Amino acid sequence: RLGYPNREVRQSLNRDLLSGVLGVGKEGERESQAARLRAVLARGDLAGLEAELRAFLASIPHQWHGQNPMASYEGWYASLLQAYFVASEAEVRAEESGSQGRADLIVRGFGQVYVFELKLRERSEPGAALRQLQERGYADRYRGRGEPVHLVGLEFSAETRNLMRFEAETV
Repeated sequence: RLGYPNREVRQSLNRDLLSGVLGVGKEGERESQAARLRAVLARGDLAGLEAELRAFLASIPHQWHGQNPMASYEGWYASLLQAYFVASEAEVRAEESGSQGRADLIVRGFGQVYVFELKLRERSEPGAALRQLQERGYADRYRGRGEPVHLVGLEFSAETRNLMRFEAETV
């Protein structure tokens, strides 16, 4: 099992991966995207987060989906989002286990905590992602720490290759 020797290497690798995903060649463009995401996360701006996620997902070339069977799985979207959030310099944990199951992504940083659950529309009922977060208490471990905690349910469509439903609440 391979790991990162330190935080700087992890961030650098994820910035480079994000550049490849977005096709961004200029350092300034990539930094402005990361700065926008950091600002949205720091403000706890859920509407802004939805807009940033939609724009990010829409920027992924359609060839990457069509030639990749992984694009039909929830893990594809989780991997993309993990790299996206790491590039913002937030602390990101994937598949974090708790007493009632596993949250798909935890994003901490800038004085906020975001708990994400991802679902494919073709394999779940509308509203299932946020409902799972609420029912299983994935955010309970972060309450009482003085940071706002946001539950974010994301539902993707393998057909449209983008976000179909964004539901969020602050607990």
